Amino acid sequence: MKKHGSIWPKRLLAVLLAVSLVLSVTACGGGTEDRGSPTPSQSAIYSEAEKQQEQTEFLSLCDEFLLLSFQAEPYSVNPMVQDPEKLGLDSIDAGTWGDLSQAENEDPQQAQLISRLEAIEPQKLTKDQQRLYAEMKSNYLDNGQEADSDNLYENYFDTTAGVQAGVSAMLKAYVFRNETDVKNYLRLLKGIPDFFASALAQAEKQAQQDLLPNDIQLDRAIEQCDGFLENQKDHYLTTSFEKRLEQVDFLTKAEKAAYKKQNKALMETYYFPAYQSLKASLTEMKNRDDDQRSDRLCDTAGGKAYYAQLVRSRCSTDTPPEELQQKLIDYLDDIVERAQQTAEEPTPSLPVVSSDVKGVLNFIETAMEDDYPAMPQVRYEAEKMDKAEQEGNNILAYFQQPPIDGQETMKLYFGENEQENPVEAVTTIFHEGIPGHMYEAAYQSQHSVHPLENLLSLSCLGRTEGWATYVEIDCLQDLNLSKQQQSQAENQIMSIQALTDICDIGFHYVGWSKEDVYRLLETCMGTDQYNDALYQSIVSSPGDTLCYTVGYLEMLELKAQAKALLGDQYTDKLFHTFVMDSGAQTFPVLQEMLREFAAQPRASAEKAA
Repeated sequence: MKKHGSIWPKRLLAVLLAVSLVLSVTACGGGTEDRGSPTPSQSAIYSEAEKQQEQTEFLSLCDEFLLLSFQAEPYSVNPMVQDPEKLGLDSIDAGTWGDLSQAENEDPQQAQLISRLEAIEPQKLTKDQQRLYAEMKSNYLDNGQEADSDNLYENYFDTTAGVQAGVSAMLKAYVFRNETDVKNYLRLLKGIPDFFASALAQAEKQAQQDLLPNDIQLDRAIEQCDGFLENQKDHYLTTSFEKRLEQVDFLTKAEKAAYKKQNKALMETYYFPAYQSLKASLTEMKNRDDDQRSDRLCDTAGGKAYYAQLVRSRCSTDTPPEELQQKLIDYLDDIVERAQQTAEEPTPSLPVVSSDVKGVLNFIETAMEDDYPAMPQVRYEAEKMDKAEQEGNNILAYFQQPPIDGQETMKLYFGENEQENPVEAVTTIFHEGIPGHMYEAAYQSQHSVHPLENLLSLSCLGRTEGWATYVEIDCLQDLNLSKQQQSQAENQIMSIQALTDICDIGFHYVGWSKEDVYRLLETCMGTDQYNDALYQSIVSSPGDTLCYTVGYLEMLELKAQAKALLGDQYTDKLFHTFVMDSGAQTFPVLQEMLREFAAQPRASAEKAA
């Protein structure tokens, strides 16, 4: 996702939901070939009855986590689940939003489920189940449940994952599989004012701790509300609703016309007034300086610890922030030096045209055959975003995550690409499509032992965004670029983001001043033209883009470790297969799994590839 014009080289994860899901899922799930075990071999011997009992408990536990997750956020059932009845979720009312003002309340049922998860003995599970257990352990146990007070640090009006962004993104993603879905969609429109009110109620709790969003965060949220209020007579949600309605076969022409009329009326009565009211409330917050948080998280009580946990969670790593900052500094020095050591070359003649998204995807699917596992057969659509959607969500492109339990047509959305560099435009398609997010989702769906894996991947941002960023750079070699051009392209794609993330850690965790940030930005960029925009992005969304840069560097370290451990056995295809087969693991777990994988006999390793 691209931000604020041409200076931003990266995309953020396109959020489908307004707040984070407590990720887990359901049911029986068929077996697949083993894809590696995250735990070392155990010497204990269990009877088949003991193992079967533990495996049954494990799957039952997944069922209950799933139900609890969607009960908390019922609106997410529709875009995330193709067949709710099959997964035992048909009792959930998918036409309601939930209540954010209850976000910090302790849930005894969740605590009980976590206790049961702690009691699971992974040695009794199948190897595929052990892999899934490792994902759950990282998500629920190792990562820990946030303390109640941590919810007060969240910005419920963040431009990436705040309510104003999440509501519109979710409505755009809503799928009409039957008439009940259409009715639920319209009920959600009616429920937007109450949902926004619950976020504002949570903000009042933040005000008591002087943790209201600061002026920079509020200005961005207000600007985003303005974007969603534009083109009211021809709003992109209205045209999207009508397009989806025309594609269904379970309504008559007259019924479709009636629903279109009702949708327009509800947009005018609920959607637009809700955003206008939210904008007024956010504007009023700007006058409450004494209740606002500092620009720096480290200036608030507990803010530094919160930032460290935020980075750990978003980046899928245990490495402390100050060490991550040094890694980013070293990497930035390296890519700048490599780019400067090479003579500037003419813009390369690419074998693809960036405006032809499907042509780019077809090209890279063939080009990657020698170095990556084969792309699973999937149906997908590449659609152009409405300008209002692109500007309202502040994005360049995104991949819409498919349902966790089905093979519905996957969707890629691309906006107007203002980048002058065609290489960067093409790598954006790699990132969102193949071998990036769409490839990973298709591969995982085909190989997962249980739908839970497809959902847990959404919480492992460092791993998933690290992979998508890694393939962007790795696939530069397929674009007929010289080594010099590849170095220059990597520098152009990654340098500003790495610099911004260095400043993000320095500002929110180390305690740099605003002047420190501006001084470094100007020194590195040779201009102060972008200082304000970059500083505002750091203040607005702390740690927001670290999952891209840190995830990429962690992926490079994992690759170096694979080369050292595998020696002559190493190939890029073997490494990429290992990563894909390992699931949505944190990097510490991946490192442990890699050591076990490398210890396998060569014949076994070859078979795994």
